[in-house]
Formats: sequence, C-alpha cells, structure tokens
Amino acid sequence: MPATPERVEFVLESVTHHGFADEVEELTLHTNAGDLPARLHAAPPGAPAVVWVGGAGGGLDGPAWGMYPRLATQLAAVGIASLRLHYRHPNELEDCVMDTLLAVEYLVQQHGCPAVALVGHSFGGAVVITAGALSDDVTAVVAMSS
Repeated sequence: MPATPERVEFVLESVTHHGFADEVEELTLHTNAGDLPARLHAAPPGAPAVVWVGGAGGGLDGPAWGMYPRLATQLAAVGIASLRLHYRHPNELEDCVMDTLLAVEYLVQQHGCPAVALVGHSFGGAVVITAGALSDDVTAVVAMSS
C-alpha cells in the first residue's frame, strides 16, 4: 500500500508591528514553523493586494535594485496594498509556497483584501505559480525572469 502523505499544519500565530519607515509598515509574521519578515504598503480596507516574493535567496526588495518597494509604493498610491515577503527557508520550494500562502491568508483575513495577485522573480516565479494554483483567493500570478 502507498504511504499516506503526512499532513502538515502551518499557522499564523501572531504579527509583530515594528513601526513605519517611509509609510511602509515593518512586520514579522510569526508562525508555528518560524518567522516571516515582511513589509506592508497599506491601502484602504477591502482593497486588492499584491504579494511580492524574491528569488532563491529570498529578500524583500526583488530584482533591479529595489523594484518591489518602488512598485509597491506606486500601487499603494492608487489604492492597491502590497506585502513584500522574505521566506523562512529560501530556496526550499515547498516552504516558500507555504510562506506565500500564509501571506495571502494574512491579507485576506486581517486586511479584508478581496483579491490577491502574486509576483515572483526567478525561483519566486515557481513559488507564485504553485501557490496560485492552491489558493482560491489568488486572482493573478506574475512570474518574472531576468
């Protein structure tokens, strides 16, 4: 008989708000499997949102010398929230997908975002394609390469 896959529970336990820098909120999402550093570019409650994830090394700023914070700031100015996320374990696909799904859940449940787009660069492209296929809250996926 084939082995039954082990069920893993991944839970957001709490969020630490570290303050603001240039209207961007510095957060840590605390999970039962480790901490996720994040930066929230807020929009009004109920606004759509974007989750930005990096390549194999993770990080909060993305490619092109900080493209993610620049674009997130521009989107916030027109009412679209953004959450820039750093993985718990960069370059571990399954863990990075779980981190991304947790970020989507955070935006939907705690900020009322009705639709979430995912953007990932390089390895992050595989992350967002996989996460997008697993979540009904994800309405768009952008996989970038350089």
